[in-house]
Amino acid sequence: MDSELRSLKRSYNTLCFPNQFPIEILSRIFIFCAAQATQQFDSDDGRSFSWVKVAHVCNHWREVALHCPELWSHLLFSNAELAETMLLRSKNAPLSFNLENCGHWLMDVLNTIVSQSHRLRSVEIFGDISSTILTDLTSPTPLLEKLVLEDSCSREIGRIPDNFLGASAPLLKCLKIEDLAIPTYAFLSQFPSLTDLEISETIPSDRETPLRMEGLLEMLQQLPSLESLTLSNCVPQRHGRHLFRAPNCMPRPS
Repeated sequence: MDSELRSLKRSYNTLCFPNQFPIEILSRIFIFCAAQATQQFDSDDGRSFSWVKVAHVCNHWREVALHCPELWSHLLFSNAELAETMLLRSKNAPLSFNLENCGHWLMDVLNTIVSQSHRLRSVEIFGDISSTILTDLTSPTPLLEKLVLEDSCSREIGRIPDNFLGASAPLLKCLKIEDLAIPTYAFLSQFPSLTDLEISETIPSDRETPLRMEGLLEMLQQLPSLESLTLSNCVPQRHGRHLFRAPNCMPRPS
């Protein structure tokens, strides 16, 4: 009796007007709903996942949602299990995420995500950035457009590796690094597509090889597309003092 009732309900649902939409259009509507929720709330806020209610309306909508990888590709972190589930359901879709509180309880799943460098499109990590995460960021990232790394919690300063992003991120437009050690300024010249660069509170990875003004200027010459540059307490020192103390924003002349 129950199975017959479920079958009857499904037959009735197929006649409803919304279910007459092509699957592609219904998928786009779901993606739009998800985008609204993720823009309104932080990725570790359970409300950012409120859009999943659309998958609970009926069996047809659930099937459409489950078979739409893009819907699950903006990863959320209210708990590690949710992040793992979304990663699985996103299949091979390009990945985006904004992690405001990078705690140790998320490290395993975060390392798994970051290790899939070929899928990363937009990555923003704030908090305790472990050396493991930075080590995973040494493979080419052919789809990466935005990368923000702000390490404000670690007891030890994380170090950007020499082979950062495998020296291959052809689509990278925005790069922001804060409270991390960098090898030299030269590594930034490997990303000529950059339009927005922000470096704050950084130190050299090797104390014996200080950051030099010449290296900074040479790096800037290799970034022809740069439109916005922000440097804060990272300009090479001279006679024990910073050449510039306040952030210097230099928009590209129009």
